[in-house]
Amino acid sequence: MTSRRSRHVGDDDLAAAVRVEEPTTAEQVTPIVEAFESDVVWHMARGAPERFHSNLLGFLMSTYPDATAPLRRLFTPASSGGELTVWREWRHIDVVAEGRGGSDRFVIEIKIYSIPDAGQLEALASAPLPWSAGHGALGAPDTTYWLLTLMEPPFVLAAPWRPVRFDDVALALDAITLDVLGSDPELFDRYRAFVRRLVGLRDAIDPRNQLDGPFWVTTALGDSVPGSWLGPLQRMRFTGLGHAIDLEHGGHVALKIDLTRGTGLVTHLRPLASNINRSVGWQVQGDQLRLVALVQDSGFLGRGIEHKARRASIVENEYLNWFDFHAAQETLGDLLIPREWAAGQWNHYYPNFVYRYRKIKPGTTTRQLATALARITSRTDTWALAH
Repeated sequence: MTSRRSRHVGDDDLAAAVRVEEPTTAEQVTPIVEAFESDVVWHMARGAPERFHSNLLGFLMSTYPDATAPLRRLFTPASSGGELTVWREWRHIDVVAEGRGGSDRFVIEIKIYSIPDAGQLEALASAPLPWSAGHGALGAPDTTYWLLTLMEPPFVLAAPWRPVRFDDVALALDAITLDVLGSDPELFDRYRAFVRRLVGLRDAIDPRNQLDGPFWVTTALGDSVPGSWLGPLQRMRFTGLGHAIDLEHGGHVALKIDLTRGTGLVTHLRPLASNINRSVGWQVQGDQLRLVALVQDSGFLGRGIEHKARRASIVENEYLNWFDFHAAQETLGDLLIPREWAAGQWNHYYPNFVYRYRKIKPGTTTRQLATALARITSRTDTWALAH
């Protein structure tokens, strides 16, 4: 009888035989969006998402102050619980709250898909509160100020603001027992699932989780989600890009992130050392990479053909060598589409914005884009200090 020797498949063989791939951005985002679209809570929230959360969080903490103690402790860690008075939409602030006898005073500003800039936060901190007026930009005494966001802010928060994220809210909601919520356990449980889903969507669309996948939402998702989602998803996508730029740059980069004309927008500007009324920098809007100069001197600022021509003349004569895309070209290569500019040819936005641009091809990855923008950032900062 001939013996047959069996062969045992080892780990190395399995690794070679099975190719494991991470799910694409579309494969991660699409089922979450579909779940939102079939969720009545999403449709209740979509018209005014920040107000929806402020109303519901305010209701829960004021109606069930003891049961929702884990949630309240996010904003007043040393809270002993008890009665909580909540004002919603007070002087444009989402939530203002105070415990019995003037304890547990806190303020919450909520942002889902966008982040307020430093000027907006300063104005909100200065706003009068039911227990304080005239306290200035550092906020009311014995009051904590919280910026509750889905996305991590792309800048360091200035006092008195502190960050808290919906990840923390989700954990706090998980720690609350349903059977102590009176007639509202089903409402609470659906809201808790809704918050978890928001956090899941943020993680799925965050470009840092797919650094070598295409950055642009329309390329990454194709037509797999309804068009109404593209705006919010682009805001989140560009915020994640901001953090990717920080990592590539090796430090925090001052960025402004927005949505305009239905497309994401990220901007970095640096004032010139010789004239604080003028700045240079870069901007990405949609698929355009722009090199930018701002001219805000008296006599140059504003609308009209004459002002526009004067700004263009200043840029042409004094800052022409700023408009060199070589730093981006080194990383992007032929992903940066060539474009020629004639002498005196400039693009403008009123009242102070002069720029030239080149388009970036749709297949550009997040890593390639973040690396290119980190290099342009270094050039921006060096160039501005020297001029």
